[in-house]
Amino acid sequence: MALVLFILVVAATLFWLNQTMRHRSPDLRLHYQKLITAALLLILALLTLTGRLPWPVALALTALPLLRAGRRWRRIETEPDPAAGADDQRSGRTTAPDGMSREEALDILGLAPDAGRDDIVLAHRRLMQKLHPDRGGSHYLASKINRAKDLLLS
Repeated sequence: MALVLFILVVAATLFWLNQTMRHRSPDLRLHYQKLITAALLLILALLTLTGRLPWPVALALTALPLLRAGRRWRRIETEPDPAAGADDQRSGRTTAPDGMSREEALDILGLAPDAGRDDIVLAHRRLMQKLHPDRGGSHYLASKINRAKDLLLS
């Protein structure tokens, strides 16, 4: 009975953590996913070493994250190369190699379509002063701002 209760508490905690992490930056989510996976593997190892969990069950449960990672690696290998850039067939817009369009870059920097080089540089500097990771911002937002500036200046 205690094992069932423990499994339910762990499942509820993981569900809550998953819902909480949906609204975080991708870097932070990846960090937490790795941390949770390591913690679960440690728990499996402890349960197996103490004899509370048969080793075939522990081996099968340990293989699940590896299978998931294998699917992710296969998907990355089969996706088209983003370095070539892409044309959006529906709207006729050309996107940058990372998938960001000029309109999206202008929206990120808060600029009008007729913004000049000086406007782009000033908007980039203003946003980076607020959102740089060294000042409490996130790496995700800083990289988006940098990609938007690079796209508009190229």
